[in-house]
Amino acid sequence: MKHDYSEVIEELRRALRSNERIDEAVINEGIKCLENTLLSRLSRSEKHKYQSQLSHLLSIRTRYEKRGSGLSDDEVRIKWENVKSAYSCRILTGQITNFTHKDAAAFLQDSSSLFDKQIKETLAKHSTIKVNVELVGEFMTLSNNGEFIFSDKYFNTKNEHISQSTDLGEWYMLNVQEPILKQMEEFEEDGSGWALSKILHLLVNINKYNPSRVGSYIPLPKVINDKNACVNVKNFDDFCFKWAILAALYSENKKNKDRVEQYKKFENELNFSGIEFPMKLKDIPKFEKINKISVNVYVLKSNFDVEPIHLTASKQEKHVHLLMHQDRYDDDEDSPGDDDDEYMPINYHYVWIKNLSRLVSSQLSNHHGKKTAANVLASSFLIFFFNFEILVLSFHILFIIVI
Repeated sequence: MKHDYSEVIEELRRALRSNERIDEAVINEGIKCLENTLLSRLSRSEKHKYQSQLSHLLSIRTRYEKRGSGLSDDEVRIKWENVKSAYSCRILTGQITNFTHKDAAAFLQDSSSLFDKQIKETLAKHSTIKVNVELVGEFMTLSNNGEFIFSDKYFNTKNEHISQSTDLGEWYMLNVQEPILKQMEEFEEDGSGWALSKILHLLVNINKYNPSRVGSYIPLPKVINDKNACVNVKNFDDFCFKWAILAALYSENKKNKDRVEQYKKFENELNFSGIEFPMKLKDIPKFEKINKISVNVYVLKSNFDVEPIHLTASKQEKHVHLLMHQDRYDDDEDSPGDDDDEYMPINYHYVWIKNLSRLVSSQLSNHHGKKTAANVLASSFLIFFFNFEILVLSFHILFIIVI
């Protein structure tokens, strides 16, 4: 049975602000009821609603228990706890409850260690994941009669890739700290009159990212195709990875580089023993080892910026850059509905990147601003050093940024 706990949450929060006694049985009953509700068939909006209410009740219980524990603020500033999720695409949902921080920047910085711990534990079992977060803050303003009005505000991030080669510290800064603090700053400066009263919690959604639907030809987005930086072989089977690798190795001096027929005679030059098609990211290291070919794989974000998802552990003389692109690029702003992909599957396709510097050139231009260019350089240095020309370009741009 569906039950709305918004009024209960509001009353419990009022009691917390006033240091009143709270009946924990009410909280526990609400948590149990909402967890059961999340198991039922819900619409997208209902999932988000009940998931949010569950998070609030857990946060209230955690802060109330902390208040009665006698622990000082120096001993416990934040706490991680797992949260049941309504989304089948979700590996783990957890939240970091705030006890002491008044400043959002300090809270996010303090939370980074708990975030890193959970992500590393997840990456030990999943080679690639997608993660988004939601910071929840209590804001207040004065009513016309001089009374304080309290309201919760939510600041969300996009669902972004993390792989085992990702620099988690930098990822957290670029995809959590910077966007959330920017959103909060814009909200408080828009003249609404709302001011931050309390930082409640940071909800962390760790999602499955398993591009197993990899196979036949998918046209590149126009903005990428127009760069003339990739060769997209027009295969109509599950072997796009094989054709992309062969294109990288054997397309020199060929006119129609996008035709499968050009590479048929080279099929036996590659060893795919023990590897099933379509090629999964987790099997690429096996391919690299038995073929002595190193492979970097990149993906496109929803704005068509390029980011790495697999970086080789050992560069070989034969080294290939691949783009794993997809048949649609959704705006990830509405992250809670990501599991709707069960009903609208995304298909993936490997493409050979023949000119990486050309592919990422727009990300390194002043058009995106100095800060973005510096971030791209920092996050992509491991990629760029494989190509001396790009390394020189990177230092040239970095010199311009610094001066």
